[in-house]
Amino acid sequence: MGVSEGHRELTAEEFAELGKVHCDIWRNPGVVSQQRALVDGELARLRTGESLPVFNVLQGLVAKIKPAPESILEVGAASGYYHEVLRLGGWRGRYLGLDYSEVLIECARRHHPDAEFAVADATALGDVGMFDSVISGACVMHILRWRTALSEMVRVSRGPVILHRTPIAHGGHTRYWVKQAYGASCVEQHFGEAEFLDGLRTSGLLVVEARDIGDAGMFMMRSYLCQKE
Repeated sequence: MGVSEGHRELTAEEFAELGKVHCDIWRNPGVVSQQRALVDGELARLRTGESLPVFNVLQGLVAKIKPAPESILEVGAASGYYHEVLRLGGWRGRYLGLDYSEVLIECARRHHPDAEFAVADATALGDVGMFDSVISGACVMHILRWRTALSEMVRVSRGPVILHRTPIAHGGHTRYWVKQAYGASCVEQHFGEAEFLDGLRTSGLLVVEARDIGDAGMFMMRSYLCQKE
């Protein structure tokens, strides 16, 4: 069973409808345990000093922020593994990880008891306080109201926002998909870059640097370091 397979292209209307049906994939304990097993293997390799672009790119972008942020909020934290990635990259400070899935947050608390985690919706973060920086990795690709999620990240950040692992479609326009992830159905969008950059601008973000993680064939996985305008 593949991590991500069986892609079928959707119209924007189909994406919006199926997104309501398949939004609970990350509340599935089986999916969460499979993803965490994969992450544990990658973290073990990172601890040995092996270069893993999917982690190293985020570490590098956080290191670009001067002065170093004393607090970081992660939106869509999943099982909290980026907390360890940040620590291995040398960052020290207060971390809070948010995710809409209670199952993922429980997993995060078990694996990273020294970090803070809470359940929250990316499109309505509520009163989480203010943070020096906000990060989010491979999250907005699954969110129907992704522009609202961006606006929420900007609202709670005093400084830079990092959109890590953003799928940018080859060909220039946004494409929508349903696929199998860890044996369960989910939807995702691969953004046309012009549309995604417009979303950043209208949310009050200016791109400072973009780094490519790798070409996945259907899209380029790209990370953006942005500052508030």
